Amino acid sequence: LFFRQVRTLTAQIVSVLQSKPDPYKYTPIYGCDTFASEDQANDQAEQHNLLARWARKKDKFDRKAIDLIFLLMKYGNYPICVGWNSHKAVRTIRTPIYGPKTDPNEDPVIVGWEFKRDIKTVENQPSLGIVPIENFWADPAVGDIQKQSCICVDDYVPLSTIQQNEIANGFYLNTGKLTMADQWGGSRDDSQIEEQRATSAGLVAETVRTDTGLFKVTDVYLTLPVTDDGVWDDKAPQQKWWLTFVGNSLDDAVCVRFERNPDPDDEWPFEMLHALPDDSGKLYHFGYAQALRGDFDEQCTTRQQLIDNRTLQNNKP
Repeated sequence: LFFRQVRTLTAQIVSVLQSKPDPYKYTPIYGCDTFASEDQANDQAEQHNLLARWARKKDKFDRKAIDLIFLLMKYGNYPICVGWNSHKAVRTIRTPIYGPKTDPNEDPVIVGWEFKRDIKTVENQPSLGIVPIENFWADPAVGDIQKQSCICVDDYVPLSTIQQNEIANGFYLNTGKLTMADQWGGSRDDSQIEEQRATSAGLVAETVRTDTGLFKVTDVYLTLPVTDDGVWDDKAPQQKWWLTFVGNSLDDAVCVRFERNPDPDDEWPFEMLHALPDDSGKLYHFGYAQALRGDFDEQCTTRQQLIDNRTLQNNKP
């Protein structure tokens, strides 16, 4: 019953969201002095629409939207993050080899090619991130995500990704301090979630993992009385900071990032989506699973009573 409800709601919302090429469009505001003419305003709006369409295609927005809506209908609440995906990587580039220039009015002739490996920008566009709800840690009593004083997000990545974020992208520092002792051992504080998901899928729950090859990366977004110069001052105003730790525990993890919140509006890059509106003022709202729990229990009880009744009839003395 619940699975059918989730699939139906997801299909309805996805069909509306993807019924047009653009789920949203930029339109100019007339009557202001920003534009020289109506044609200029429409041209600039169309440029923004083309750029947004390209960014959604690069970000695989259609696939993300389907996954996000399904998870939102399933769990009732789901966190997302919005950021800028700027990624550099080592690539092999073919460059031409030019011969001697004989005519000053013409380009030199290409006489061959050579291959070089260099760091290039491979991704540079806004991105929508779907944060697994079991990896998102925030105060459930604070309903507005922007009023949170501390948000933690866990991720599990290979060492090569961490090193790439320092060597090519320049995001991290201190990655040379990481050792195999910092490798994630496979244990989680919420291992019960994995067991329940495996059981629901009809699989054998396997929670004991030791050789994962992954490292636990924890991004911590919190307010601190630290000045822009990096000095702790209890009298300084609280500012938003972004810290990243690598290790199984924050007590002995390696800090690879400590920087000011990069958001231009100084807001947290997260939002908590809700399938149903609620006036509880809490971070997590009422979900469809809670609404259907009574019907599910009733159907299970009725079915079990029917089986017991048939068993008694078949086992008459």
